[in-house]
Amino acid sequence: MRGVGLAAFLCGLLRYPSEHPTVLGRWSITYVVFLLAAIVAALIAVFVIPSPRTRRQATGRTSALVWVDAAVLCGGVAYLVDALNEPADGGRILRANLLGSTTSLGMVLSWVALACSMAALIVAVRRLKGPVANVAIALVSLAVVFTVAEGAFRAMALIAPQTASFPTFELERWVRRYVTVNRAGFRDAEHGAKPPSGVRRLVVVGDSYAYGMGVRRPQDRFGEQLAEGLEVATGQNWEVVTAAQRDRHTLEEIEELRAACGSGGGADVVVLAYVFNDIDYLRPVTVRSLLTEPPRSIFGRLHPARALYRNFYAFQQLYLYWRLAVGRWLPRRSNADPYADSALVARHLADLAEFQRVARRCAPVAGIMPFDIAVAEYPYTQRRYQAFTTRARGAGLVVWPVDQAFRGRRVRDLMVNTLDGHPNELGHRLAAREVLPQVVAALEDAARRGSVPARGAGRP
Repeated sequence: MRGVGLAAFLCGLLRYPSEHPTVLGRWSITYVVFLLAAIVAALIAVFVIPSPRTRRQATGRTSALVWVDAAVLCGGVAYLVDALNEPADGGRILRANLLGSTTSLGMVLSWVALACSMAALIVAVRRLKGPVANVAIALVSLAVVFTVAEGAFRAMALIAPQTASFPTFELERWVRRYVTVNRAGFRDAEHGAKPPSGVRRLVVVGDSYAYGMGVRRPQDRFGEQLAEGLEVATGQNWEVVTAAQRDRHTLEEIEELRAACGSGGGADVVVLAYVFNDIDYLRPVTVRSLLTEPPRSIFGRLHPARALYRNFYAFQQLYLYWRLAVGRWLPRRSNADPYADSALVARHLADLAEFQRVARRCAPVAGIMPFDIAVAEYPYTQRRYQAFTTRARGAGLVVWPVDQAFRGRRVRDLMVNTLDGHPNELGHRLAAREVLPQVVAALEDAARRGSVPARGAGRP
């Protein structure tokens, strides 16, 4: 079992393509050295460490090595399964990730490997005596409880994965189940350079809000909801092009717009789903963590908390609930909000003006829709929303506010779940309903100027 498991693990390592390959056009020199070390370690484990059968013949009792070998077999096969599914996962051990699988089979096998490891510990502890045995039993008992919890969290992620506002394995499971991307990498269908004859085009640009994080069906996103409203209001057929990626800021959204529009126009309306972390490139807004960001040193790579987060679903969930509790009790720093910095906002508005210029070359009607469901309850976010809208309009930007759609509601009724503050289907629907008359008014104004077809023209 041990040999098969280690062979599977090594095959998984061989699947990994280095970012800067120099050996055989696939691996870096550093990775080749790591591969050779792994092969040597595997040979030692197979031919030097006694087998369970040999140990039993010597001692007359079954060794804990039986369970260790079973753990190696399941863990190695799980690693290979993930590497076959995604070659980049073949090198995830370099990120201190050995058991953090996201494929269905890999999740089960890696948990079985963990359970077998716990069984080996139990066998080993049973042979201890004295005070040391009591301490060891207590520690192993905690490890067993954690293993059971790990299995429960993995089962929930397999059956009904949920999203979170922080990178987790369960979020990856949700994306794997509900998200399909096109050739451009957007969560959208394929679209031609121009819309079909008799069809008008709405282009939605943004980050995870426009992407629809936590919204299972793309047709429940505000972009698709807005397109349906436009069909009723204009009497014409509309298609929506969603150019959105997770964790994007304004400069990247400009590039998304260029990718969606191509060399020509072809669109009738462009909407930027603006979120109040789009200024992140000027001053960090989104919370970054050692646990999820690329490590800057070998010590960061091997940090114990990072290793736990990279391997265990249960630890991820505990960490998320801890962050949620800390966020509720710790006061907000007054200088933490970049929108309170007038000079910084001025620089940001200049970049949004560039977005608007690019959008106007793509479509005759373009606007910015600030999307923040927190304005439903929190005065601070309401003041920020109003201040941003006023300054943006003062800078000549077209802004379509939707904050009134959320007033009087509870934020928890508008968000995906307790751990994910993204807007749910209701939040998207309310935003689309609020922005619709503003877009229709802009279309009618453009029609009077002769920029777009008049209402009712164009339906086949």
